[in-house]
Amino acid sequence: MASGVLATMVAAIYQQSMPPQIWISWVIAVYLHVYIRHRLRQRFLHRTPLLHDMSRWGNYAVLGTPASGVLWGLGTVLGFVCSEVLLPVTENTRTSMGSNGKIIRAENLEKIP
Repeated sequence: MASGVLATMVAAIYQQSMPPQIWISWVIAVYLHVYIRHRLRQRFLHRTPLLHDMSRWGNYAVLGTPASGVLWGLGTVLGFVCSEVLLPVTENTRTSMGSNGKIIRAENLEKIP
């Protein structure tokens, strides 16, 4: 559950530098992963599996952890690539960070009191 909440907070940060279809898709993928793992946990606790079923449940747990890592790694890579590709800062353009976290280009710096 915490993974989904954290993904929402990260998406709020990414919305400035990523197109909506990318970060919304990523958040949906994280929530889908959280939902699947939650349902598997519920099934495990409800069924109280026998000893011969434990290897199958262990496989679910072992596969779920790297899947979570891949999703978070993908979110990190997408955030970095989108901010570098979609918000290019050339050597000729000086920028500054505004108080609201948005990039202010050099030509607009003179207009700020």
